[in-house]
Amino acid sequence: FYDRFAADNRADLTSESARALVRIGDIESRLGHLDRSAEALRDALTRYQRLRQVSPENVELTQSHAGVWNQYGVVLASSGDVAGAMEAHRTAKEMLATIDAQALSNQARFELAQTLILLGTVGARAGAREMFGVFLKEGPGGPGAPPPGGPPDPHNE
Repeated sequence: FYDRFAADNRADLTSESARALVRIGDIESRLGHLDRSAEALRDALTRYQRLRQVSPENVELTQSHAGVWNQYGVVLASSGDVAGAMEAHRTAKEMLATIDAQALSNQARFELAQTLILLGTVGARAGAREMFGVFLKEGPGGPGAPPPGGPPDPHNE
């Protein structure tokens, strides 16, 4: 009896534990413990991957899995891992793209919109860092020094 009960309810228990790990990741993130948050979210991603292997057609599971990838991407971006964050958000986008458009629930559409926003904001921040990095590089006079030869003389033009 117990073996059959465990087998019948294994997916539910794994699903519950995945959701619990996501909650732990969220709490750790809010407390500023980004390493612990990332660890909990990675564990949740592993569990969702296993669940999706058993039920690849389950749209809710795919949507939840994509949501965890987005949450993981936010934690990575907060930790300074922009490349990892971009990859996490791209993974979420690819997962959501596998769902038939007519099967997309309002929640799945929201998750897709959030994914695209996260991709754009992380990408923009990454581009801004590169762009401002060029402007903030130290010149011969140190950071913020005028260009060699001094500033242009407005009276001598």
